Amino acid sequence: MANDPILHLLVSDSEPETSADDSGGRGFPTKDQAKSAVKSLLQLKPVEVPVSAIRPHMEELLQVVNQLFSHTEQQPGLALEEIELSVDINAKGQVRILGSGGEVGSTGSIKLKFKRVP
Repeated sequence: MANDPILHLLVSDSEPETSADDSGGRGFPTKDQAKSAVKSLLQLKPVEVPVSAIRPHMEELLQVVNQLFSHTEQQPGLALEEIELSVDINAKGQVRILGSGGEVGSTGSIKLKFKRVP
């Protein structure tokens, strides 16, 4: 597209490091985790991703969310009212759903909240 909008992202060349121990106690990161987070932030590089590269991935995600809502309508006594997802968009425009604990080092993540329309 000639006038394809551009999304400006900060991305890292490497995947975030994870450890078995989530925190240093009381919900605070350990010293090593804090150093790793700072190192990750310093390695972020700006990239420009055309919206046309992201669009097919977002459309696929929306289809999945729609299927989840429609599937629960078929279950008696079960009503799914909303779905909240954290997603990450990489430099290639790929959209990934972040699992539990995925927010560590995923500075480019966004939160999407889908609510059933009555």
